[in-house]
Amino acid sequence: RPEDADDHNLPLLAWYGLMPVAEIDPMALADIATACAWPTTRRLTARRLAERIAEAPQAVDRLVAGATASGDDALVGDVLTGLTEGFAGWRRAPRPATWDAVVRTVEDLPAGDRRTACMAMLRDLAVLFGDGRALDGVRATALDAAAPLPAREAALRTLIEARPADLRAVCEALVSVRHLVVAAARGLATFGDDEAAARLVEACRRVHPAQRGEIVSLLVSRPAFAARLMEAVTSGAIPARDLSAFHVRQIHALGDASLSAKVDTAWGRLRDTPQEKRGRIATLAEALGADA
Repeated sequence: RPEDADDHNLPLLAWYGLMPVAEIDPMALADIATACAWPTTRRLTARRLAERIAEAPQAVDRLVAGATASGDDALVGDVLTGLTEGFAGWRRAPRPATWDAVVRTVEDLPAGDRRTACMAMLRDLAVLFGDGRALDGVRATALDAAAPLPAREAALRTLIEARPADLRAVCEALVSVRHLVVAAARGLATFGDDEAAARLVEACRRVHPAQRGEIVSLLVSRPAFAARLMEAVTSGAIPARDLSAFHVRQIHALGDASLSAKVDTAWGRLRDTPQEKRGRIATLAEALGADA
């Protein structure tokens, strides 16, 4: 219903209902976007499909192809806006197969504000699909408190992969941000010194319990980190129950007798399951799998 395009609520309500389709059937979502008469809904759809381009690149191809084939200049602009928003914080992204058609469509737009805006987005996306964006822009996105959290997290992941000289400072600044703490902790874990270990332990104490296991997994990856972790467990700063059997095995695998003794004292001695029990477990698992 084109008459509802400017409604304050309906385009958003429709999008909230469509959001799961991005994971269930992204190709269908691309078709919905190109058939939609509401700019807000199709922009948000393009943004979400851009965020999932690694998992479903064909959906972005279909969206771009549908927009260019529609003859609707406004739709092309909305799709470009959504793609630009979805790729905020990315350094590189796979180039859609039908991108040349978008470029020709925008170049053929009549002179005016829409063509100017679309050409600016094309230039930015061309860098993303080509040699990659400059890290300065990626860093700015990661540190921008007003930017959407998915964009900031994507930017932080890009920085961790690129390993710029100031990566540590960026991760230290973001490890206290609630929704970025795990990503920032992964960046800090690339530095193997005691200061990094201390910051990881502090992050582990503050993070939501549901995410704590991810940071504990980082802390059991190096002897220096595990030593700091066991100090925190021994002092009660981190509960011993936050260590799983997998974490305990990882600490033992480090081959440090003092660490193994500390984890045995704090958590308990880990014993391997007797061979006959393992066999029984395997038999039951096979039977249950067959019944399922």
